[in-house]
Amino acid sequence: MSDVDWDQESSRCLGVHFVGDSLFETDGRGRRLIDDNLLLLINAHHEDIAFNAAGIRWVSLLGCIA
Repeated sequence: MSDVDWDQESSRCLGVHFVGDSLFETDGRGRRLIDDNLLLLINAHHEDIAFNAAGIRWVSLLGCIA
């Protein structure tokens, strides 16, 4: 994402979903590795942005930082 893209009014947030239960790797004994899922939501705008995580059970690990 370029600086020009980030400066657009509609592009001041970013969401990334790390899917830990879809790993294709195995441990030393050949067992499938499974990890937690992580949804990372970043808001660079000065106002709140509503993120819709409908149907996903989630826990906030970090709150608002001003």
